[in-house]
Amino acid sequence: MRFISCLQFKFQGLAGLQNEVNSAHDGSQYCRRFRGISRCIVLLAALTAIWSGCCAPYAVAQEPSSSTDKAEQAVTDNQKQPSGSAAGKEAKAEQAANLEYSEDRHANFIFLVDVSGSMVLPRTMVKGADGSNITLFEALRAALKQIAQDPRILSSGSKVSFITFGTAINEKSDWPTNVNLAEDRSLLLSKINSPTELQADKHGDTYMAGALEEAFKKASKFSEDSAPCTTNFILMLTDGWDEPPPGATLQIRPISAKIVAKEREIKDKLGVNTWQVRVIGLQRLPEKKSGTTTAAEVAALLGGEFLDVTKAKGGTVAEQIYMSLKKTIEELKGQIDVPKPESQGGIANFGKITETPRAKCSVNMTNKSCYVEKITQVREVTNRASSAELAAIKKSIVQACSDGRLTGIPQNGADLSPVSTLPTGAIRLLLSDAPFFLLAPLNRAEPKAVDSSTPFNKVTLALTVGPNCPPGSYFGLMDFASTAKIPGKVAYTVIVPSRYFVEPEMVASEVKKQGFFLNQPSRAELAFDIGARVNSSYAMDFQFAVEPAPLHKKSKSQSSSARIDSNLINKGKTINVTVNTASPNSTRVKIPVDIPAETEPGLYVGELKLICKNQNVVAGPAKLACQLTVIPSPWDEMSPIAIPVFVILILVILTGIFMLVVGNRERF
Repeated sequence: MRFISCLQFKFQGLAGLQNEVNSAHDGSQYCRRFRGISRCIVLLAALTAIWSGCCAPYAVAQEPSSSTDKAEQAVTDNQKQPSGSAAGKEAKAEQAANLEYSEDRHANFIFLVDVSGSMVLPRTMVKGADGSNITLFEALRAALKQIAQDPRILSSGSKVSFITFGTAINEKSDWPTNVNLAEDRSLLLSKINSPTELQADKHGDTYMAGALEEAFKKASKFSEDSAPCTTNFILMLTDGWDEPPPGATLQIRPISAKIVAKEREIKDKLGVNTWQVRVIGLQRLPEKKSGTTTAAEVAALLGGEFLDVTKAKGGTVAEQIYMSLKKTIEELKGQIDVPKPESQGGIANFGKITETPRAKCSVNMTNKSCYVEKITQVREVTNRASSAELAAIKKSIVQACSDGRLTGIPQNGADLSPVSTLPTGAIRLLLSDAPFFLLAPLNRAEPKAVDSSTPFNKVTLALTVGPNCPPGSYFGLMDFASTAKIPGKVAYTVIVPSRYFVEPEMVASEVKKQGFFLNQPSRAELAFDIGARVNSSYAMDFQFAVEPAPLHKKSKSQSSSARIDSNLINKGKTINVTVNTASPNSTRVKIPVDIPAETEPGLYVGELKLICKNQNVVAGPAKLACQLTVIPSPWDEMSPIAIPVFVILILVILTGIFMLVVGNRERF
């Protein structure tokens, strides 16, 4: 698009010049010659315009702004590159094709509101937000308003129903059943706030069984009209116990059994129970009462939870009701289970660090949520564990080695040290090959159930050993950040041998070509550190040799044969380096790179060969990855425009000289 716009601009200017030439009315021989020559100039100018449009200035692939950023980016990219088999890549592709994560998780609410006479008794009055005394019913009204206003609880996709129970059961069928629009939420708030729409019966009973029967019907209807994983909350807000009116036929226990049976049916199908029952007590209530069923007993019969707001600290009753519900919803996030250390596969074994400072392993996880869940981060948390917890973990590892469940650990784990004893940054953990992992739900009818042995529920991890990590055998603990709850931690082991290292792993540098009117040779520098961390028995001077190798230009659009030859790196000579392993300091290495004037700007990548003459006693990299960014010179950036301008300028000068000569001849 930039090229086309540029040509349009140039041709518009040239067309204007041609029109000026054609508009000349002087019919003299001089003007006719001028028009002919001018047309030639217009044609030449058009050709040079095309040339300048095609010969766009050199573009260097977008890279991080600084050398440090480039090095960090290179290491990150290197960490993300999969080192596993093609099967792992296919598994990830299959995961992406079959799993889809969504944050759109609505919950439906059925509020059972106690409107019995005790809700407005003077002796049950409580403090309002302004400090004045208000009835329990008005406190409940304030809480319902706060709930309806909060989109984190009552979202735009939620369905809602209000059922009042006293002597009679009354569903507020003319109230909004969803809050998809702002107008619906406003109308719902006005209904809750209205003393005529929502009011208590001074002489009313507390017909809990009738309320639960209506809630069962409504929850069944909501389930039919909602996605399978949508949670249906049945929330009973009461200040008393079951007191049915005379002649009532419904009883608490049979209705509760029917609701529990429905909950079991849903759990068998989905793997989780999406019907949740909560009974919220608005005043201090007895757990048991002779001849009736208390609110706490109702919650137990329903397999739900009884929330006594009077035990909450701080805030008004209305605020306590709101906070109780909010906390309940937050706690109902899905759950992901990780294996325990004593179980099969319960210890993540990263094995032994070899050529690179990274190792990989996978952890099996069980997603007990109804939804696809996302693992977003792995964290090293050994320093948060107590001494007793660490001792128990080590005991489990030793037992796993003895049982043959864990192999490759020296001394069967007896010499393991906790990662918390290492310097900060000595060991880092991250998700491998992907910024996050999706876990399929288990025991689910729709979509098809996926068991934990599939790659979907394997989370691949990478462990990176820093230059400050001494050799040894280590164990640690990690936990995970996720869209679901993960209550457990995972134990892991890693063996760090005597080794040498290069820092940074990807050596990155850049150079700007010299030359304003013509390109000139330039020089760059590849700088890095070589160090070693060895046991005392290996404390000696290590000898290294760095052999130059060509750097090839990296191009996204098309293949390029441009390269920086190996004879331009330290003039093609091998660099010899001595590293004192007894010293904690690394040895700085600087390699000069000559950049000829004709080198194309761009990003050049390659690997220098790193040879350790003590390779038989230590581990370390055999290659040194590097990249060099050659930035265009002022001449590279200017030449596509400057050359056509120079051509036109010369043509104009020659034309002027020619016209001057011709004019002088005619006068003579």
